[in-house]
Amino acid sequence: MLIEEWQITLAAASTILWGVYVFFTIRTFKEIKAQTDLQREALLVVQVPQDTQSECYIDKEHSSFKALREKWRGIVRDNVPNVATPENIVFLRLTNRGKCDILSCCITIEAVVDPLTYLSTTRNIEGESLKWEVPIDTGSTMLPEDFTQDIIIARAGVFPKIAFKWNIEYTDIRGKTYSRFVGKSTTEVSNHMLNPREIPVNQ
Repeated sequence: MLIEEWQITLAAASTILWGVYVFFTIRTFKEIKAQTDLQREALLVVQVPQDTQSECYIDKEHSSFKALREKWRGIVRDNVPNVATPENIVFLRLTNRGKCDILSCCITIEAVVDPLTYLSTTRNIEGESLKWEVPIDTGSTMLPEDFTQDIIIARAGVFPKIAFKWNIEYTDIRGKTYSRFVGKSTTEVSNHMLNPREIPVNQ
């Protein structure tokens, strides 16, 4: 009787130990797979360079933003003439710091225009906002590992002040889609010459 009880206890203990072994083995393999997948993932880093010179860029200024820019060019011409409005090109510098090539991406951008004090108080001009998407699909690998690509999203010199913010979704060559990226997610451009302290003499 004691031998049978001992055998039952031993069998139960063996079953429990086997279950524990299987559990930890599966968990270990999952952790190894997760680490391996992480080492193979893409990682997008976003910078906003201060210089406006680039030897490798894609011009993705959207038609809706071009229309907004021309509208404000007219506002500036009518209300603050003879003020220089340089292009002030806004680049997003995208770099793949991961271990998997990036195939394509989609940048969702929101721009908010601030007329600043002069146009607001003396001309009753209000600010406005615009949101648009910039899909980028070159038909081949867009960003290989450690490759950098500059994207023009706006020419912003005609605005008294304009703030940009963006989200980016991108897909690697395995078909995995990411919404996380590292680096800048906002920037702004100001032209304070369009905010004179007093009405120009020729107005």
